[in-house]
Amino acid sequence: MRIAWHLRDVLRGLLLAFLTASPVLTTSASSCEYRTLVHTAAEVLVSNWDAELGGTPAARGAARMLDTTASLLAAYANARHQPERARTEFLTLTGSQWPNGMLPKHIYAQSLSDTRWIEGELVPGPPAWNVTGVSVPATSGLAALPLFSIVAERIFDETYHSDPHHAVSFVESVFDSLYKYHDYLHTERAIDGRVLLYHPWESELPTTSPVFSQLMREVRASGGLSNWTAGVYGAFPPQQAALSEFPGNSTYHSELELVACLVEHRYESAEIERHCPFLLQDVEFSSVLQAADEALWRVAKLIQNFGSTKKAQATESRVQTIKGWADQNPVKDMWSQAWQTYLSEFTVGQQAGGGSELSPVDAEVVGNLAALYGGTLPASQRDALAFSMMSPGGSGSFQCGSYPVPACGCAECPAYDGGVWMVHNHFLERGLRQNEALSVADWVRNASINLVCNRSMLEEPTVRSGGPWGFHRAFDQVTGAPLSDEYGNTSTAAAAVFLLTMRQDATDPSKPHAPVGHSVVLALMIVELALAFAVGVGCLVTSILMMRKLRREREAPLFFPRPERQPSVASPRPSTQRQQEQHHRLLSDDPGALDNQASAERILMPDSGEQPIGVIGHVASVLTRIPGLRWLQHHQQEPPT
Repeated sequence: MRIAWHLRDVLRGLLLAFLTASPVLTTSASSCEYRTLVHTAAEVLVSNWDAELGGTPAARGAARMLDTTASLLAAYANARHQPERARTEFLTLTGSQWPNGMLPKHIYAQSLSDTRWIEGELVPGPPAWNVTGVSVPATSGLAALPLFSIVAERIFDETYHSDPHHAVSFVESVFDSLYKYHDYLHTERAIDGRVLLYHPWESELPTTSPVFSQLMREVRASGGLSNWTAGVYGAFPPQQAALSEFPGNSTYHSELELVACLVEHRYESAEIERHCPFLLQDVEFSSVLQAADEALWRVAKLIQNFGSTKKAQATESRVQTIKGWADQNPVKDMWSQAWQTYLSEFTVGQQAGGGSELSPVDAEVVGNLAALYGGTLPASQRDALAFSMMSPGGSGSFQCGSYPVPACGCAECPAYDGGVWMVHNHFLERGLRQNEALSVADWVRNASINLVCNRSMLEEPTVRSGGPWGFHRAFDQVTGAPLSDEYGNTSTAAAAVFLLTMRQDATDPSKPHAPVGHSVVLALMIVELALAFAVGVGCLVTSILMMRKLRREREAPLFFPRPERQPSVASPRPSTQRQQEQHHRLLSDDPGALDNQASAERILMPDSGEQPIGVIGHVASVLTRIPGLRWLQHHQQEPPT
């Protein structure tokens, strides 16, 4: 069996390499007016801003309430060019924190405080949550996706170089709220280190996902909702059934009864886990929390490095606790060897007979792939997830059309068009990139861009009919057409994700980085190599000249053996007395002159039948054949003075 698994991993790796290189999976986004689209996306965030709320609602013209995930993504996207607005939005969200540390998923405007059913929204209004005295302003009773620490770190990184004072004071002001929320999740919401969701709406999966229909059937079968079936929570107005996210009568009815259970037990975790029949450990929520734990630890270190002494000392006692949360990493235990993916786990709770033991949810949903976002995975598991995104058809496949990655697997949901959601593609693209699956990350990134650009995913991009469709939350995975919903083409989450997709994050200021670009570094390397070569040639020429000088000063025998003197045929001994005196005078002035001249000529200009003397002689012989260095030869032929 072990050999078969290894063989499967090898074959999967080969096929993954083939698919990555396939022209179908082009990693280049089609041409479109990127500058215009980036400008338009920024305008969407500006036009969606609600000054009274202090945040960005889900879309232009949407209900005056904040969905925390969309607002956090807007703050993330605004951090670079509108840092003050990003900080304001973030503080609005943390300002709604409950006394127990929970940060709610929905925040309502004061004008909606008495509105039970909000037009265009599946989630009911403040009266249904009955949180009076628990939170101000009015909120839902659901926990938000824990993106807060990740976004806080990004706001700091984007603003530190331009405004270090406000960047540092910002993280100092929000750190306590971030720590309290993580502490709430890891203590009150956790069983054996596994953080639980108490309601389907706390997940980022579409409310129409078949997985929730499956889980709600289990909830109803357990009888765990029998105490609330006759309550007013199960009744809803007809207009709710017309909403695009409406999951069906029975599922929606059960979800409203779960709200009643939370309210009945005053949002006390111990009571909810004992009496309410929905406890879910969600892969995507847990992965985001894992990444957020690591981000919170880095924020604490930033405060220690850049903050005031008082804040640094107050933070120090919490650093080890945060590190312990990050080291737990419960996501790794959610891997299913049989399914070759990560699976969420679920139980109907103690009163309904499910106990506290969680069982895997056998459903192929995009949230399973978000384990990539939580950190670096083993290579075999990373390849398995990437393979499921790209392999067409079959069990576990998410390649159901031209555009990745749909909300539900092909075999799991053959008749369900869950669509490609921009938020999920954001998590997958970032997760693939940090796991070094760069080609697949580019593929997902460019799919998001092409959907907004109204372009096909073919190698030769073609414009689809109808013109640009804009910033919708979700698109059809086959045609690329936007899925109809109440938010239209001005979705805050989609515009924010597009801005984040089109640019890279700023560098952490606590990590030194080069202040020059790659082209400048390359130019400097070329100049340095040229100078080194010139210095080397200069040293070689200087060495040869020094050898010549040493030879002239009769120190040459250290390097060259002195040849025996041969009688000169061209210069016979002088015969007369006067010629003999002149000859002896010449020799007495420089007795080695004739030898030096002959030896130098033998080194630099060997005869055809004579080999150069020594290594230096070989080098000199070669150099004298170079046209630019022949001056050595002529210089050596001059008689010594």
